[in-house]
Amino acid sequence: LGRAAGRSRRNLCLLYLPYWSICSHDNLFLPVFTIFVSINKIISMIQYLDWLHNIADIASVDVIGHELAYFKYSEIKDLSELRQKGRGPHKFDFFVLMLCNAGRIRGRINLTEYDISSPSIVRIMPGQIVSVEQIDDDFDASILVMSHNFIENLLVYINGQIPIDTRWYDDCVTRLDDEDMKMQINFFNIMRRIVRVDTNPYRLKMVEHLMMVFFYNS
Repeated sequence: LGRAAGRSRRNLCLLYLPYWSICSHDNLFLPVFTIFVSINKIISMIQYLDWLHNIADIASVDVIGHELAYFKYSEIKDLSELRQKGRGPHKFDFFVLMLCNAGRIRGRINLTEYDISSPSIVRIMPGQIVSVEQIDDDFDASILVMSHNFIENLLVYINGQIPIDTRWYDDCVTRLDDEDMKMQINFFNIMRRIVRVDTNPYRLKMVEHLMMVFFYNS
């Protein structure tokens, strides 16, 4: 990640070098340089949030190694360290499904502002920039976190039969009607029951097939 961030900063530097040479002749070097420095400060602030490793040892969180985690926001909201890390801005290096079933949360995904309330489902793709601005006291959600590796393996397994809808990158939040909400509640409940049975050697495969159902239905 450090190398990737370094490459991004170098690419920005190369992008702005021609403008430096042009604007310096018109005494505009300082304003352009100030903009460049500001952009680099923003980039340095945006860090990857590694929730899978941070939450794996929390008793109320159900996990499958570092591949997948399931929890409810109400079960971890009192963990101030995680709440502070989650405020952002930061990048997710994992795939998130969040079923909002109470209250409201406000924030930005890839600079687009969202005011999310129940009933709705949120999809956050790996690499998207997220910041949380406000969380209501009565907010609660079922949250499924899947590693980048898990999603990549799943896409290889289904061999392109289920394309990830590109609109997910642009429109991350979907309002649900009563029927869809009931279906999503069932999906998340089944998912948690599977993940919790850590004696089942096939639970990761079961989760993969359940996610295929989700993608087919999306």
